[in-house]
Amino acid sequence: MLIQNFLENSAEKFPDKEAVQHNNTWFSYIEIEHRANKIANFLVENGISRGDRAALLINNSIDYITSYFGILKAGAVVVSINNEITATNLQFFLENSDAQALICAAKFSSIIKDCTIPEQIKFILTTEVINLPHNCAQFSLPEIQKT
Repeated sequence: MLIQNFLENSAEKFPDKEAVQHNNTWFSYIEIEHRANKIANFLVENGISRGDRAALLINNSIDYITSYFGILKAGAVVVSINNEITATNLQFFLENSDAQALICAAKFSSIIKDCTIPEQIKFILTTEVINLPHNCAQFSLPEIQKT
């Protein structure tokens, strides 16, 4: 059984059961499942294929959980990055992990601005709408969750 199957099974058996609390808000299994599916669909629609790597730089939050499951549901590999990373180390991680996408929290925008994004990164997906001075495509989780 794959890790994402645990979420899918819980969403099917206990759709309205509270699963995660973040910032005094509870999220049910079905809400997490829907959010993860939207992220997975977005990743696939934007060129992420089975076995590709997606870097994840988000603090412990509902966005981390849904992004983690979304990456797995897309068939990709999660490259989880330590929240205390520097711009130099982030650039090294992105270059050497062969990540095709970067999903990150907006709070890390200054670190991202200070590093050179490798050419293999197809896009950056952030937790909020922010402008980064990089040539790759940029999207935000609020934008894709609306659809």
